[in-house]
Amino acid sequence: MELVQRRQQRIDDLQHRLLHAEREVLERCRRQFETLAGAVRHYDARRILSGIAKELAAREAAMAAAIRAAVLQQRSRLEQLSGADRCALAAGHSGAGVCPGVRRCGKIAQGRGASQTGR
Repeated sequence: MELVQRRQQRIDDLQHRLLHAEREVLERCRRQFETLAGAVRHYDARRILSGIAKELAAREAAMAAAIRAAVLQQRSRLEQLSGADRCALAAGHSGAGVCPGVRRCGKIAQGRGASQTGR
């Protein structure tokens, strides 16, 4: 009878050890999984690509604003130059010594007669 009790006690002890070992293995696997899941979340391509997309959009907006400002500046410069050319052409055709738009461009244009008499 004592032998049966020892065997039963040994079986109970082995079952307890096996159950404890299984729990430890499962807990270790769970910790490893959580560590890997955290690493995957940290290096998630969607998050990284989203950040890159936002940065590119900001750069694109800045470049578009700079290009828009440059185009407006060039347009106003071109309008100023074409206005001065019109004044010079008008003064050349009319023969007058003063540009008809003297208030606008502030230049005195020489007419055909004035340039010929200056020789």
